[in-house]
Amino acid sequence: MGTCTQCEAGKFKAVTGSALCSTCPEYSDSLPASALQTACTCIAGYAGSDGTECVQCQRGMYSAYETAGYTCLQCPANSDSSAGSTQCQCNAGYFRGLGEVCEACGVGKYKTISGDEACLTCPTNSYHSLTGQVSVDECQCQIGFLWDDVTSACDACAYGTFNNKADEIECFACMKTSSSGECEASASDGTTCPNLCVVPEGFQTTPSGANFDACPANTINNGSLLLCACNAGFGRSSAGHDIPCVECVAGKYKTSVGDVQCSDCSAGSYSNNNAAITADVCVLCPENSYSTTLGAITVSFCQACPQNSLSLQGSSLFSHCLCTAPLMMHADGTCKPCLISTYPSGLVISEDAMQRALSIAPAQSQLASLAGRLSPEEYTNTGDACTDCLPTPTEVNPFSSADIFDFLAFNRAKLQFLDGGSHTFDIQSNGGFSAAAVVKFEGEPVVWERVFDFNNGYPGNNIMLSRNDGSTGLVVRILNGVDWSSECRVTLPGIIVQGSWLAIMTRYRASSGILDLRVGESYASTICTVIQRNRVFTHTFIAKSIWSNDFFFHGSIAGFFAVDTYLHTTQMESAVLAIKTNEDILVHARCKACPANTESEVGSVAVSDCECVSGSVGSSGRLVPWDAMPGPTLSWVRFLANTRVCRVLLELTRPILEQDPVRIVRKGNSAMRQRV
Repeated sequence: MGTCTQCEAGKFKAVTGSALCSTCPEYSDSLPASALQTACTCIAGYAGSDGTECVQCQRGMYSAYETAGYTCLQCPANSDSSAGSTQCQCNAGYFRGLGEVCEACGVGKYKTISGDEACLTCPTNSYHSLTGQVSVDECQCQIGFLWDDVTSACDACAYGTFNNKADEIECFACMKTSSSGECEASASDGTTCPNLCVVPEGFQTTPSGANFDACPANTINNGSLLLCACNAGFGRSSAGHDIPCVECVAGKYKTSVGDVQCSDCSAGSYSNNNAAITADVCVLCPENSYSTTLGAITVSFCQACPQNSLSLQGSSLFSHCLCTAPLMMHADGTCKPCLISTYPSGLVISEDAMQRALSIAPAQSQLASLAGRLSPEEYTNTGDACTDCLPTPTEVNPFSSADIFDFLAFNRAKLQFLDGGSHTFDIQSNGGFSAAAVVKFEGEPVVWERVFDFNNGYPGNNIMLSRNDGSTGLVVRILNGVDWSSECRVTLPGIIVQGSWLAIMTRYRASSGILDLRVGESYASTICTVIQRNRVFTHTFIAKSIWSNDFFFHGSIAGFFAVDTYLHTTQMESAVLAIKTNEDILVHARCKACPANTESEVGSVAVSDCECVSGSVGSSGRLVPWDAMPGPTLSWVRFLANTRVCRVLLELTRPILEQDPVRIVRKGNSAMRQRV
């Protein structure tokens, strides 16, 4: 019988006999001479029931020799382990303290790796006030020092430089105000620079004036200021740098850096954008509406104009809603026809536009706004009192039968012209430009003779209407300063007939860039590709050019009107009609009473609708237009100018009167004949 030896460690034999010892399951072990499989227990880093399969402990768990058994244990706080670990190590930023607890590295210390090593101290002249830090990068060089990547140390700022805080990335030159008031380089202790006079970009001086801080949120300093200012689109609610810069709310904007408050979108516009940096976000109220609200935030603030009225985009007052001809605005705010025995007269235009407009005063050689006009006592067009005044002849009105027609006669040989002086035309802000004139070219045609030339030099911000070179065409031109590429022009060819009256209308619309020109039924337009800017004219010439090589106008001008806004066609026609009937254009539209001894029906559209009352016509009642009158020629007939009464002065020779007795009466704008 052989010798029996005990089973070695890691094995067991549960039965008597000559059988071999069995090996314990994987990752388990047993004492020597173990008789049972349950004597096999899991090794450290594994867990399982005795004698059974052992499973490796996961990351963040462990099993030690003395605790090996059925389960893996969770690592304590601030420690970790890899899979199959027998113990846990303190995380980076933590060290093994008393009682085997992992404690955070204190202020001014750090630890970069896991383990039980002690925390490291920040380099000299650096510090941090945090705990549990894992990198030396958390150590900040203190004020007056700067990190050197070469030496891996915090070096003191060089002589004459300083910095403003811990962990600054550069040292700044100390520039301060000297006793003589000069801003100059100076010595520094590395941490302050009293009486600072230069602040780096992105910083501002501290209240002490000896150091600086980074610009607060929503502010900027490009290095030209001592204090940071609010960005465009941001403003302070009140004065003071301790007031934070907040974004402009809807309905407001701010275009530049500065500490002013945000600006409101103007009345007649609205915006729902926040932090807006341009007024372009302010959307104009649609046509035929208006808004009086500053800083409006939605289109709902734009109120509709009354029925049968129109307004331009961006209208800001109810008075900008203008009734369509022939309706007139009544006291109840509605557009209605004129009442019986009245008719529409004057120009339908807003009050503020009326005040900005220029016109030739009726029968006077002065071009002015209402405020700039001379009074009748100050102005006369006769005798030596007005040596520079132009002649104001009259003729039979070519537009309204036999009315007397006043106009100004310009003589090129005498270099005659009008100058309304300096005048502002905000054609971009106010929506455009409109001008109307009734003109007759006479004499020898010459190149570029001007109807009007508004300018501020050669070349300047001109707006001008003239003969197109030496042709029979008319041309209107707008020019932005010396930039000839900005010129916008429209031409009507073959429109001028020497000795014939022309009713001319021209407009520029800022919102669309359309420039147009109309004479009667002839019309032309273009789209200006360059925005036409606001401008202040030094000269507002009638019949003269700013360019010395252009000829003076020769002929007659019955009236002229110009304003820095865009007028609708009906408004332009009203202006022309006022000129044709010798009305004052700068008089607001109203329902005007018919002349004496005349009457009209409700809804009359012109003075021509005012007819002579019963009894002024004669017994037969048959009216014949003047140009259709049969019979003898009158020696002369003249209606009294501007009185519009139903009377006529006529001189007939007795033989003619005996042959064909007639009565000349007035019906509207027509001379009529009735047999008596």
